[in-house]
Amino acid sequence: MNLAHVADVGSLTRWSLIGKFGVRQPDSGTSFGIVWDQDGSDYEIRVRGPMGQSAALLRGNEHRVTIERAGEPTLTGNDVQALLREALGWEVPVNTLRFWIRGLPDPALEVESASYLDTGWFAELVQLEWHVKFSRYRAIEAFSLPGRVRASRDGVTLTLVVTRWNVPE
Repeated sequence: MNLAHVADVGSLTRWSLIGKFGVRQPDSGTSFGIVWDQDGSDYEIRVRGPMGQSAALLRGNEHRVTIERAGEPTLTGNDVQALLREALGWEVPVNTLRFWIRGLPDPALEVESASYLDTGWFAELVQLEWHVKFSRYRAIEAFSLPGRVRASRDGVTLTLVVTRWNVPE
């Protein structure tokens, strides 16, 4: 493991990305555009369906979250995973995903196993029984960030392909 890389990327707490996000479950699958803005523990995630129409807006942090969908009541609670399950039927570990997106393990959780690229960056890791694979690392400002993250558990696969990273200089 490249500890300098982990420290550098771990210090990146304010960022945004644009990309595609896919959720595949045993009985269904979907993909959509995503715009994710992160500032510390606060996030705003905009999900867009076909033709760019807004499908959902998630705002929150590890203590509180709201989910807004067109034509639906706003959902508010303190467990984003439970709300996503209720609203969209998805099992997505959003609070941990903000670390995985940057090619890092969630520091609050045990790393069950890990493998590394020659650079010392994570190639794969297992947390919360999710098997997470990182690929397509690229230099964004002073950081090396993955362009693709794939997480699988219990027949559910989440795939994020980042088309654009934005980090403060």
